[in-house]
Amino acid sequence: MSQKFIRNLNFRIRSFIGNWKLDIRNLPNNVGLATIPIIIILSLIILAIGASMMTSGFIESLMSKTLIETQESFYLSDSGIDDALLKIARDKDLGKDTPINWGLPTSGTNSSDIIVSGDATNRVIDSTGIISEKQRNLEAGITLNEYGKITATTWEELTTIWYDSSWLYRKKITFTSDSAKIPDTQTNFPVLISLSSDADLAADAQDDGDDILFTSVGGAIKLSHEIEKFDGTTGQLVAWVKVPSLSPKTIIYMYYGNATASNQQLPQGVWDSNFKGVWHSKDFTTTTILDSTSNGNTGTKKAVGEPVETDGKISKAQSYDGTDDYVNCGNNPSLQITNSLTLEAWVDIDINSSSDGLTFVSKHKAAPYRGYYLGTKPSENKFRFIISSDGTTPASRDSSNNYTKDSLTYLVAVYDASAQTMNLYVSGNLDNGDLSGTIPASIYNTSTNARIGSHDVPGAYMDGIIDEVRISNTARSANWIKTSYSNQDSPSTFYTLGTEETH
Repeated sequence: MSQKFIRNLNFRIRSFIGNWKLDIRNLPNNVGLATIPIIIILSLIILAIGASMMTSGFIESLMSKTLIETQESFYLSDSGIDDALLKIARDKDLGKDTPINWGLPTSGTNSSDIIVSGDATNRVIDSTGIISEKQRNLEAGITLNEYGKITATTWEELTTIWYDSSWLYRKKITFTSDSAKIPDTQTNFPVLISLSSDADLAADAQDDGDDILFTSVGGAIKLSHEIEKFDGTTGQLVAWVKVPSLSPKTIIYMYYGNATASNQQLPQGVWDSNFKGVWHSKDFTTTTILDSTSNGNTGTKKAVGEPVETDGKISKAQSYDGTDDYVNCGNNPSLQITNSLTLEAWVDIDINSSSDGLTFVSKHKAAPYRGYYLGTKPSENKFRFIISSDGTTPASRDSSNNYTKDSLTYLVAVYDASAQTMNLYVSGNLDNGDLSGTIPASIYNTSTNARIGSHDVPGAYMDGIIDEVRISNTARSANWIKTSYSNQDSPSTFYTLGTEETH
Protein backbone atom coordinates (compact mmCIF):
# COMPACT_ATOMS: atom_id res chain seq x y z
CA MET A 1 0.00 0.00 0.00
CA SER A 2 1.59 3.29 -1.11
CA GLN A 3 2.37 6.14 1.27
CA LYS A 4 0.21 8.45 -0.87
CA PHE A 5 -2.76 6.09 -0.51
CA ILE A 6 -2.29 5.94 3.26
CA ARG A 7 -2.11 9.74 3.49
CA ASN A 8 -5.26 10.16 1.44
CA LEU A 9 -7.04 7.44 3.44
CA ASN A 10 -6.05 9.05 6.72
CA PHE A 11 -7.24 12.47 5.58
CA ARG A 12 -10.62 11.22 4.41
CA ILE A 13 -11.31 9.13 7.50
CA ARG A 14 -10.45 12.05 9.73
CA SER A 15 -12.68 14.31 7.70
CA PHE A 16 -15.53 11.82 8.05
CA ILE A 17 -15.40 10.94 11.74
CA GLY A 18 -13.75 14.15 12.94
CA ASN A 19 -10.55 14.63 14.88
CA TRP A 20 -10.88 13.00 18.32
CA LYS A 21 -8.85 11.19 20.95
CA LEU A 22 -9.70 8.85 23.79
CA ASP A 23 -9.17 10.25 27.31
CA ILE A 24 -9.60 7.58 30.08
CA ARG A 25 -9.81 10.23 32.78
CA ASN A 26 -13.03 11.58 31.28
CA LEU A 27 -14.79 8.21 31.19
CA PRO A 28 -17.87 7.86 33.49
CA ASN A 29 -17.16 6.25 36.85
CA ASN A 30 -19.26 3.23 36.09
CA VAL A 31 -17.17 2.46 33.05
CA GLY A 32 -14.29 0.23 33.98
CA LEU A 33 -11.08 -0.47 32.16
CA ALA A 34 -12.68 -3.63 30.84
CA THR A 35 -14.81 -1.43 28.62
CA ILE A 36 -11.76 0.00 26.84
CA PRO A 37 -11.26 -3.05 24.56
CA ILE A 38 -14.89 -2.70 23.50
CA ILE A 39 -14.31 0.96 22.67
CA ILE A 40 -11.19 0.04 20.71
CA ILE A 41 -13.12 -2.65 18.81
CA LEU A 42 -15.91 -0.17 18.05
CA SER A 43 -13.31 2.31 16.88
CA LEU A 44 -11.83 -0.26 14.52
CA ILE A 45 -15.31 -1.06 13.21
CA ILE A 46 -15.92 2.63 12.58
CA LEU A 47 -12.59 2.83 10.74
CA ALA A 48 -13.49 -0.20 8.64
CA ILE A 49 -16.90 1.25 7.80
CA GLY A 50 -15.25 4.55 6.86
CA ALA A 51 -12.78 2.79 4.57
CA SER A 52 -15.59 0.79 2.99
CA MET A 53 -17.66 3.90 2.35
CA MET A 54 -14.62 5.63 0.88
CA THR A 55 -14.15 2.75 -1.55
CA SER A 56 -17.80 2.93 -2.55
CA GLY A 57 -17.51 6.63 -3.26
CA PHE A 58 -19.65 7.78 -0.34
CA ILE A 59 -16.99 9.88 1.34
CA GLU A 60 -15.82 11.29 -1.99
CA SER A 61 -19.39 12.38 -2.71
CA LEU A 62 -19.67 13.81 0.80
CA MET A 63 -16.37 15.62 0.55
CA SER A 64 -17.32 17.18 -2.77
CA LYS A 65 -19.48 19.54 -0.66
CA THR A 66 -16.90 20.03 2.08
CA LEU A 67 -14.71 23.04 2.65
CA ILE A 68 -11.26 22.08 1.40
CA GLU A 69 -8.62 23.80 3.49
CA THR A 70 -5.05 23.94 2.17
CA GLN A 71 -5.53 20.59 0.40
CA GLU A 72 -3.95 20.10 -3.00
CA SER A 73 -6.42 17.44 -4.11
CA PHE A 74 -9.82 15.94 -3.53
CA TYR A 75 -11.82 12.95 -4.73
CA LEU A 76 -14.74 12.99 -7.12
CA SER A 77 -16.96 10.03 -7.82
CA ASP A 78 -19.84 9.06 -10.07
CA SER A 79 -21.98 5.96 -10.40
CA GLY A 80 -20.23 3.41 -12.59
CA ILE A 81 -17.05 5.46 -12.93
CA ASP A 82 -13.85 4.91 -10.98
CA ASP A 83 -12.88 7.61 -8.53
CA ALA A 84 -10.70 10.31 -10.04
CA LEU A 85 -8.25 12.35 -8.02
CA LEU A 86 -8.25 15.86 -9.38
CA LYS A 87 -5.35 18.20 -8.77
CA ILE A 88 -6.40 21.69 -7.75
CA ALA A 89 -3.48 23.73 -9.03
CA ARG A 90 -2.17 26.84 -7.39
CA ASP A 91 -2.81 29.48 -10.00
CA LYS A 92 -3.82 33.08 -10.00
CA ASP A 93 -7.45 32.40 -10.86
CA LEU A 94 -8.01 30.25 -7.77
CA GLY A 95 -7.01 33.19 -5.61
CA LYS A 96 -9.90 35.29 -6.88
CA ASP A 97 -13.34 35.55 -5.35
CA THR A 98 -15.12 34.89 -8.65
CA PRO A 99 -16.15 31.20 -8.95
CA ILE A 100 -14.49 29.18 -11.70
CA ASN A 101 -16.55 26.63 -13.62
CA TRP A 102 -14.97 23.48 -15.03
CA GLY A 103 -17.09 21.42 -17.44
CA LEU A 104 -17.92 18.03 -16.03
CA PRO A 105 -19.61 15.04 -17.69
CA THR A 106 -21.91 12.84 -15.61
CA SER A 107 -22.11 9.26 -16.89
CA GLY A 108 -20.80 10.31 -20.26
CA THR A 109 -22.77 13.55 -20.61
CA ASN A 110 -21.88 17.19 -20.15
CA SER A 111 -24.74 17.97 -17.81
CA SER A 112 -22.94 19.29 -14.74
CA ASP A 113 -20.08 21.49 -13.60
CA ILE A 114 -17.50 21.50 -10.88
CA ILE A 115 -17.70 24.93 -9.29
CA VAL A 116 -14.54 26.04 -7.52
CA SER A 117 -14.80 29.14 -5.35
CA GLY A 118 -13.07 30.71 -2.40
CA ASP A 119 -9.51 31.91 -2.00
CA ALA A 120 -6.11 30.27 -2.33
CA THR A 121 -6.44 28.39 0.96
CA ASN A 122 -10.18 27.86 1.33
CA ARG A 123 -11.94 26.24 -1.58
CA VAL A 124 -15.53 25.04 -1.79
CA ILE A 125 -16.29 22.20 -4.17
CA ASP A 126 -19.99 22.05 -5.04
CA SER A 127 -20.51 19.11 -7.38
CA THR A 128 -19.71 15.46 -8.00
CA GLY A 129 -18.58 13.59 -11.08
CA ILE A 130 -15.41 12.75 -12.97
CA ILE A 131 -13.14 15.40 -14.47
CA SER A 132 -13.43 15.89 -18.21
CA GLU A 133 -10.82 17.03 -20.73
CA LYS A 134 -10.10 20.60 -19.74
CA GLN A 135 -7.23 23.03 -19.93
CA ARG A 136 -6.10 24.80 -16.79
CA ASN A 137 -3.16 27.18 -16.67
CA LEU A 138 -0.82 26.03 -13.95
CA GLU A 139 2.17 27.67 -12.39
CA ALA A 140 4.81 28.95 -14.83
CA GLY A 141 2.24 29.04 -17.60
CA ILE A 142 2.04 25.28 -18.03
CA THR A 143 -1.19 23.95 -19.54
CA LEU A 144 -2.87 20.82 -18.18
CA ASN A 145 -4.92 18.73 -20.62
CA GLU A 146 -6.30 15.61 -18.94
CA TYR A 147 -9.17 13.18 -19.09
CA GLY A 148 -10.38 10.47 -16.74
CA LYS A 149 -8.35 9.18 -13.83
CA ILE A 150 -5.70 11.55 -12.50
CA THR A 151 -3.71 10.19 -9.59
CA ALA A 152 -1.37 13.11 -8.96
CA THR A 153 -1.52 15.28 -5.88
CA THR A 154 1.32 17.61 -6.93
CA TRP A 155 2.57 18.96 -10.23
CA GLU A 156 5.72 16.85 -9.87
CA GLU A 157 3.66 13.69 -9.44
CA LEU A 158 1.46 14.63 -12.38
CA THR A 159 4.44 14.78 -14.74
CA THR A 160 5.56 11.31 -13.69
CA ILE A 161 2.30 9.60 -14.71
CA TRP A 162 3.16 7.05 -17.39
CA TYR A 163 0.90 6.46 -20.39
CA ASP A 164 1.28 2.67 -20.48
CA SER A 165 3.87 0.36 -18.89
CA SER A 166 4.32 -1.42 -22.25
CA TRP A 167 6.13 1.70 -23.50
CA LEU A 168 9.58 1.81 -21.91
CA TYR A 169 10.77 5.29 -22.89
CA ARG A 170 9.55 8.81 -23.39
CA LYS A 171 10.81 12.36 -23.97
CA LYS A 172 9.24 15.64 -22.91
CA ILE A 173 8.56 18.21 -25.62
CA THR A 174 8.26 21.78 -24.29
CA PHE A 175 7.08 24.37 -26.78
CA THR A 176 8.74 27.75 -26.99
CA SER A 177 7.98 30.52 -24.53
CA ASP A 178 8.44 33.07 -27.34
CA SER A 179 5.07 34.73 -27.88
CA ALA A 180 6.29 36.06 -31.23
CA LYS A 181 6.28 32.45 -32.47
CA ILE A 182 3.02 31.47 -30.72
CA PRO A 183 1.13 34.80 -30.51
CA ASP A 184 -1.98 33.31 -28.90
CA THR A 185 -3.53 29.97 -27.95
CA GLN A 186 -4.31 27.73 -30.92
CA THR A 187 -6.91 24.96 -30.68
CA ASN A 188 -6.40 21.52 -32.26
CA PHE A 189 -3.26 22.75 -33.94
CA PRO A 190 -1.20 20.41 -36.20
CA VAL A 191 2.35 20.78 -34.88
CA LEU A 192 5.37 19.65 -36.86
CA ILE A 193 7.88 17.59 -34.85
CA SER A 194 11.02 17.29 -36.98
CA LEU A 195 14.20 15.62 -35.72
CA SER A 196 17.12 15.28 -38.14
CA SER A 197 18.38 12.38 -36.01
CA ASP A 198 17.86 10.90 -32.56
CA ALA A 199 20.11 8.19 -31.18
CA ASP A 200 17.55 7.11 -28.58
CA LEU A 201 14.82 6.62 -31.17
CA ALA A 202 17.26 4.73 -33.37
CA ALA A 203 18.20 2.43 -30.48
CA ASP A 204 14.83 1.95 -28.76
CA ALA A 205 11.95 2.49 -31.23
CA GLN A 206 10.70 0.00 -33.78
CA ASP A 207 12.44 0.35 -37.14
CA ASP A 208 9.20 1.50 -38.80
CA GLY A 209 8.22 3.82 -35.93
CA ASP A 210 4.94 2.01 -35.27
CA ASP A 211 5.41 2.30 -31.49
CA ILE A 212 5.94 6.07 -31.51
CA LEU A 213 3.04 7.98 -29.99
CA PHE A 214 2.37 11.34 -28.33
CA THR A 215 0.37 12.25 -25.22
CA SER A 216 -0.71 15.22 -23.16
CA VAL A 217 1.47 16.19 -20.25
CA GLY A 218 -0.05 13.72 -17.77
CA GLY A 219 -0.21 10.85 -20.22
CA ALA A 220 -3.99 10.54 -20.00
CA ILE A 221 -4.74 11.78 -23.52
CA LYS A 222 -3.19 10.08 -26.53
CA LEU A 223 -2.80 12.70 -29.26
CA SER A 224 -3.47 11.98 -32.93
CA HIS A 225 -0.31 11.95 -35.02
CA GLU A 226 0.91 11.25 -38.53
CA ILE A 227 4.46 10.20 -39.37
CA GLU A 228 5.63 11.66 -42.67
CA LYS A 229 9.07 10.06 -42.36
CA PHE A 230 10.95 7.85 -39.91
CA ASP A 231 14.40 6.35 -40.33
CA GLY A 232 14.99 3.58 -37.78
CA THR A 233 18.73 3.65 -38.41
CA THR A 234 19.34 7.33 -37.64
CA GLY A 235 16.19 8.12 -35.64
CA GLN A 236 15.20 10.86 -38.09
CA LEU A 237 11.55 11.74 -37.49
CA VAL A 238 9.09 13.99 -39.32
CA ALA A 239 5.67 13.85 -37.65
CA TRP A 240 2.52 15.95 -37.33
CA VAL A 241 0.78 16.00 -33.94
CA LYS A 242 -2.60 17.51 -33.13
CA VAL A 243 -2.14 19.51 -29.91
CA PRO A 244 -5.56 20.30 -28.32
CA SER A 245 -4.40 23.63 -26.90
CA LEU A 246 -1.08 25.12 -28.01
CA SER A 247 0.34 28.12 -26.19
CA PRO A 248 3.80 29.16 -25.01
CA LYS A 249 5.34 26.53 -22.68
CA THR A 250 2.75 23.84 -23.50
CA ILE A 251 4.16 20.37 -22.77
CA ILE A 252 3.51 17.07 -24.52
CA TYR A 253 5.34 13.72 -24.38
CA MET A 254 6.68 11.41 -27.07
CA TYR A 255 6.59 7.70 -26.11
CA TYR A 256 8.42 4.81 -27.79
CA GLY A 257 10.07 1.49 -26.99
CA ASN A 258 7.28 -1.11 -27.33
CA ALA A 259 8.50 -3.97 -29.50
CA THR A 260 5.02 -5.51 -29.87
CA ALA A 261 2.96 -2.36 -30.51
CA SER A 262 0.96 -2.03 -33.70
CA ASN A 263 0.88 1.17 -35.73
CA GLN A 264 -0.15 4.03 -33.38
CA GLN A 265 -0.81 6.63 -36.09
CA LEU A 266 -4.15 8.31 -36.79
CA PRO A 267 -3.35 10.67 -39.71
CA GLN A 268 -6.94 11.72 -40.36
CA GLY A 269 -7.30 12.74 -36.70
CA VAL A 270 -4.48 15.29 -36.97
CA TRP A 271 -6.31 17.64 -39.35
CA ASP A 272 -9.41 19.49 -38.15
CA SER A 273 -12.65 19.33 -40.13
CA ASN A 274 -11.89 22.61 -41.92
CA PHE A 275 -8.96 21.02 -43.75
CA LYS A 276 -10.35 19.73 -47.06
CA GLY A 277 -7.03 18.65 -48.50
CA VAL A 278 -3.51 18.23 -47.06
CA TRP A 279 -0.84 16.98 -49.44
CA HIS A 280 2.65 16.50 -47.96
CA SER A 281 3.74 15.97 -51.59
CA LYS A 282 5.79 12.84 -51.06
CA ASP A 283 5.15 9.95 -53.44
CA PHE A 284 2.55 7.42 -52.36
CA THR A 285 3.16 5.60 -55.64
CA THR A 286 5.18 6.88 -58.58
CA THR A 287 1.97 8.42 -59.96
CA THR A 288 0.09 9.56 -56.82
CA ILE A 289 0.41 11.69 -53.70
CA LEU A 290 -1.92 11.19 -50.72
CA ASP A 291 -4.38 13.55 -49.08
CA SER A 292 -3.88 13.14 -45.32
CA THR A 293 -7.40 14.30 -44.41
CA SER A 294 -10.47 12.08 -44.25
CA ASN A 295 -11.71 13.52 -47.56
CA GLY A 296 -9.67 11.15 -49.72
CA ASN A 297 -8.58 13.72 -52.33
CA THR A 298 -5.63 11.66 -53.57
CA GLY A 299 -3.59 13.57 -56.14
CA THR A 300 -2.85 11.84 -59.43
CA LYS A 301 0.15 12.96 -61.45
CA LYS A 302 -0.29 13.67 -65.14
CA ALA A 303 0.36 10.45 -67.08
CA VAL A 304 2.89 12.09 -69.43
CA GLY A 305 5.31 14.64 -68.07
CA GLU A 306 4.59 14.02 -64.40
CA PRO A 307 6.37 15.85 -61.58
CA VAL A 308 9.05 13.89 -59.71
CA GLU A 309 9.72 13.49 -56.00
CA THR A 310 12.55 15.58 -54.60
CA ASP A 311 13.73 17.03 -51.29
CA GLY A 312 11.42 19.77 -50.03
CA LYS A 313 11.02 22.10 -47.10
CA ILE A 314 9.46 19.35 -44.95
CA SER A 315 10.84 15.96 -45.97
CA LYS A 316 9.89 15.25 -49.60
CA ALA A 317 8.17 17.44 -52.24
CA GLN A 318 7.33 17.45 -55.96
CA SER A 319 9.48 19.09 -58.66
CA TYR A 320 7.62 20.57 -61.67
CA ASP A 321 9.39 21.22 -64.99
CA GLY A 322 7.37 24.26 -66.16
CA THR A 323 6.29 22.50 -69.35
CA ASP A 324 3.43 20.11 -68.65
CA ASP A 325 3.69 18.78 -65.05
CA TYR A 326 0.80 18.89 -62.63
CA VAL A 327 -1.14 16.86 -60.03
CA ASN A 328 -4.89 16.36 -60.45
CA CYS A 329 -6.75 16.35 -57.10
CA GLY A 330 -10.25 15.89 -58.52
CA ASN A 331 -13.54 17.69 -58.01
CA ASN A 332 -14.89 16.05 -54.87
CA PRO A 333 -17.56 18.01 -52.95
CA SER A 334 -15.06 18.74 -50.16
CA LEU A 335 -13.06 20.91 -52.61
CA GLN A 336 -16.11 22.75 -53.95
CA ILE A 337 -15.61 25.67 -51.58
CA THR A 338 -17.87 28.67 -52.06
CA ASN A 339 -17.37 30.64 -48.84
CA SER A 340 -14.28 31.33 -46.72
CA LEU A 341 -11.06 29.77 -47.96
CA THR A 342 -7.38 29.36 -47.03
CA LEU A 343 -4.72 28.12 -49.48
CA GLU A 344 -1.21 27.22 -48.27
CA ALA A 345 2.00 26.01 -49.92
CA TRP A 346 5.76 26.11 -49.66
CA VAL A 347 7.15 27.08 -53.08
CA ASP A 348 10.61 27.33 -54.64
CA ILE A 349 10.46 28.99 -58.08
CA ASP A 350 13.17 28.40 -60.70
CA ILE A 351 12.48 31.36 -63.01
CA ASN A 352 12.02 35.09 -62.52
CA SER A 353 8.68 35.35 -64.36
CA SER A 354 6.40 33.63 -66.85
CA SER A 355 4.16 35.15 -69.52
CA ASP A 356 1.31 32.89 -68.36
CA GLY A 357 2.14 33.02 -64.66
CA LEU A 358 2.96 29.98 -62.52
CA THR A 359 0.30 27.97 -60.68
CA PHE A 360 0.79 26.56 -57.17
CA VAL A 361 -2.72 25.34 -56.32
CA SER A 362 -6.03 26.12 -58.00
CA LYS A 363 -9.59 25.12 -58.71
CA HIS A 364 -10.04 27.84 -61.25
CA LYS A 365 -11.58 28.16 -64.69
CA ALA A 366 -10.48 30.92 -67.05
CA ALA A 367 -12.75 32.55 -69.67
CA PRO A 368 -15.11 32.87 -67.91
CA TYR A 369 -13.22 33.25 -64.65
CA ARG A 370 -14.58 31.09 -61.85
CA GLY A 371 -13.15 29.52 -58.69
CA TYR A 372 -9.91 30.07 -56.72
CA TYR A 373 -6.21 30.29 -57.64
CA LEU A 374 -2.83 30.82 -55.98
CA GLY A 375 0.26 31.37 -58.12
CA THR A 376 2.15 34.23 -59.74
CA LYS A 377 1.16 37.25 -61.82
CA PRO A 378 1.75 36.83 -65.58
CA SER A 379 4.96 38.44 -66.86
CA GLU A 380 5.89 39.60 -63.34
CA ASN A 381 7.59 37.90 -60.42
CA LYS A 382 4.84 38.70 -57.91
CA PHE A 383 2.60 36.28 -56.05
CA ARG A 384 -1.09 36.38 -57.00
CA PHE A 385 -4.31 35.23 -55.31
CA ILE A 386 -7.52 35.10 -57.36
CA ILE A 387 -11.16 34.37 -56.56
CA SER A 388 -14.19 34.80 -58.79
CA SER A 389 -17.92 34.34 -58.30
CA ASP A 390 -19.87 34.26 -61.54
CA GLY A 391 -17.60 34.68 -64.54
CA THR A 392 -17.15 38.41 -64.21
CA THR A 393 -13.76 40.05 -63.79
CA PRO A 394 -12.03 38.17 -60.95
CA ALA A 395 -10.73 39.82 -57.80
CA SER A 396 -6.97 39.46 -57.48
CA ARG A 397 -4.53 40.31 -54.71
CA ASP A 398 -0.85 40.67 -55.71
CA SER A 399 2.14 40.75 -53.38
CA SER A 400 3.76 44.12 -52.85
CA ASN A 401 7.27 42.73 -53.39
CA ASN A 402 8.80 40.47 -56.00
CA TYR A 403 9.48 36.88 -55.07
CA THR A 404 13.08 35.66 -54.93
CA LYS A 405 14.07 33.02 -57.46
CA ASP A 406 15.38 29.75 -55.99
CA SER A 407 14.17 30.59 -52.49
CA LEU A 408 11.70 28.49 -50.46
CA THR A 409 8.74 30.63 -49.41
CA TYR A 410 5.70 29.90 -47.25
CA LEU A 411 2.69 31.39 -49.00
CA VAL A 412 -0.85 31.65 -47.57
CA ALA A 413 -3.92 33.17 -49.23
CA VAL A 414 -7.04 33.85 -47.13
CA TYR A 415 -10.54 34.79 -48.29
CA ASP A 416 -12.98 35.76 -45.52
CA ALA A 417 -16.51 35.65 -46.95
CA SER A 418 -18.17 37.29 -43.93
CA ALA A 419 -15.71 40.21 -43.85
CA GLN A 420 -15.39 40.14 -47.67
CA THR A 421 -11.59 40.46 -47.53
CA MET A 422 -8.66 38.88 -49.41
CA ASN A 423 -5.30 38.67 -47.63
CA LEU A 424 -1.95 37.38 -48.82
CA TYR A 425 0.76 36.27 -46.38
CA VAL A 426 4.41 35.75 -47.32
CA SER A 427 6.70 33.96 -44.86
CA GLY A 428 4.14 34.37 -42.09
CA ASN A 429 3.64 38.12 -42.57
CA LEU A 430 0.74 39.99 -44.14
CA ASP A 431 1.81 41.31 -47.57
CA ASN A 432 -1.23 42.97 -49.13
CA GLY A 433 -0.13 44.70 -52.30
CA ASP A 434 -2.39 45.62 -55.18
CA LEU A 435 -6.06 44.62 -55.18
CA SER A 436 -7.85 44.47 -58.53
CA GLY A 437 -11.59 44.01 -59.01
CA THR A 438 -14.36 43.82 -56.43
CA ILE A 439 -14.12 41.13 -53.77
CA PRO A 440 -17.15 38.88 -54.25
CA ALA A 441 -19.53 37.71 -51.54
CA SER A 442 -18.89 34.07 -52.48
CA ILE A 443 -16.78 31.84 -54.75
CA TYR A 444 -18.33 30.21 -57.79
CA ASN A 445 -18.45 26.41 -57.60
CA THR A 446 -16.69 25.67 -60.86
CA SER A 447 -16.80 22.16 -62.32
CA THR A 448 -13.07 22.11 -63.03
CA ASN A 449 -10.75 19.87 -60.99
CA ALA A 450 -8.48 21.10 -58.23
CA ARG A 451 -4.85 20.93 -59.36
CA ILE A 452 -1.37 21.45 -57.98
CA GLY A 453 1.10 22.92 -60.48
CA SER A 454 -1.38 24.18 -63.12
CA HIS A 455 -4.96 25.31 -63.73
CA ASP A 456 -7.52 24.13 -66.25
CA VAL A 457 -6.09 25.66 -69.43
CA PRO A 458 -2.74 24.94 -71.11
CA GLY A 459 0.06 27.04 -69.69
CA ALA A 460 0.71 28.52 -66.25
CA TYR A 461 2.65 25.36 -65.36
CA MET A 462 4.80 25.54 -62.24
CA ASP A 463 8.56 25.66 -62.75
CA GLY A 464 10.13 24.66 -59.45
CA ILE A 465 9.22 22.84 -56.24
CA ILE A 466 5.90 22.75 -54.34
CA ASP A 467 5.61 21.26 -50.85
CA GLU A 468 2.98 20.97 -48.07
CA VAL A 469 -0.13 22.08 -49.95
CA ARG A 470 -3.31 22.67 -47.90
CA ILE A 471 -6.84 23.80 -48.70
CA SER A 472 -9.22 24.82 -45.88
CA ASN A 473 -12.83 26.02 -46.00
CA THR A 474 -12.23 28.62 -43.30
CA ALA A 475 -10.34 31.89 -43.00
CA ARG A 476 -7.28 31.07 -40.90
CA SER A 477 -6.23 33.90 -38.57
CA ALA A 478 -3.05 35.91 -38.81
CA ASN A 479 -1.81 34.37 -35.55
CA TRP A 480 -2.58 30.87 -36.79
CA ILE A 481 -0.51 31.60 -39.92
CA LYS A 482 2.35 33.09 -37.88
CA THR A 483 2.39 30.01 -35.62
CA SER A 484 2.38 27.67 -38.64
CA TYR A 485 5.26 29.52 -40.27
CA SER A 486 7.36 29.64 -37.09
CA ASN A 487 6.81 25.92 -36.52
CA GLN A 488 7.49 24.76 -40.08
CA ASP A 489 10.32 27.16 -40.90
CA SER A 490 12.42 26.30 -37.84
CA PRO A 491 11.09 23.32 -35.85
CA SER A 492 14.25 23.08 -33.72
CA THR A 493 13.60 26.54 -32.22
CA PHE A 494 9.85 25.97 -31.82
CA TYR A 495 10.26 23.43 -29.01
CA THR A 496 12.82 21.81 -26.73
CA LEU A 497 13.24 18.03 -26.66
CA GLY A 498 14.02 16.60 -23.23
CA THR A 499 16.29 13.70 -22.35
CA GLU A 500 15.11 10.12 -22.44
CA GLU A 501 13.10 8.97 -19.42
CA THR A 502 12.78 5.28 -18.54
CA HIS A 503 9.73 3.67 -16.97
